[in-house]
Amino acid sequence: MKPDIVLLDINMLGMNGMAAAEEIRRVSPSTKIVFLTVHDGPGFKVGVRPWAHAFVAKSAAGTDLIPTLQRVAGTTANEMTIECPHCK
Repeated sequence: MKPDIVLLDINMLGMNGMAAAEEIRRVSPSTKIVFLTVHDGPGFKVGVRPWAHAFVAKSAAGTDLIPTLQRVAGTTANEMTIECPHCK
């Protein structure tokens, strides 16, 4: 499977979100990843920036999730708001 967008939690059983994002990038480099997470600090975002096209805090998911997914879905590689070294 090579989805256009994956909504990914950081804290998962078995494989964490970072490892899952790395595997997704390996298998499908053009897939955009949006992290849904309780982690919202700037240090966290810097650490996962190579894998993420966007972040949505779980506390704001009710208002931010759909608009973020719509923005990412409409984003081309040249218009990405977060630079991703793995995306073309």
